[in-house]
Amino acid sequence: MRGIGHPVRPISERIMDVVLSTIVLVLLCPLMLVIAIAIKLESPGRAIYRSRRVGKCGRKFDCYKFRTMVCRLGQIEGQSAPTKPAARALLQDRR
Repeated sequence: MRGIGHPVRPISERIMDVVLSTIVLVLLCPLMLVIAIAIKLESPGRAIYRSRRVGKCGRKFDCYKFRTMVCRLGQIEGQSAPTKPAARALLQDRR
């Protein structure tokens, strides 16, 4: 009978995590490619950006994310100012 601390269990869990993560990433690759192309066509700049994060035990790692925010919203040609009072106040504070 295997106990909780048996060394085979963590190894098999890790293998399962890696295999399932790889399968999910392969299946989601086409969708992520479409999202990246849509972001690139919609606005200038990179579609994916890198952010440094602090992880377990204080170790730093790179986190890659799709760019979803627009810089200098008030300066974009053809765009109107924010309509919500909180957003308008925040925009005024930054100018």
